[in-house]
Amino acid sequence: MAEPMPAYEDEPPIVELDDERHAELDLSHLGRPEHRRYRAFEHPDGVIVLRPDVSDTQFEERLLADPRVRAALKEAEEHPERMIPYEDL
Repeated sequence: MAEPMPAYEDEPPIVELDDERHAELDLSHLGRPEHRRYRAFEHPDGVIVLRPDVSDTQFEERLLADPRVRAALKEAEEHPERMIPYEDL
């Protein structure tokens, strides 16, 4: 497979597909190191998007790292009478 074609400094590299539509894609300079898995989507205009596939565990860890979320959970545990049923929202 051919190496990605160089682009102008301010443009991302061009990715070339082989006859089987496979590509070599170096993402070492893109994304976050903690993102190891991605889901690929194609828009109707042909644009392909890679979205990090964050596991529920990772999502929960990030959520619980927020002091506001922890405070809201503590408030809900300590005062369940203040909770509003979902169907009343």
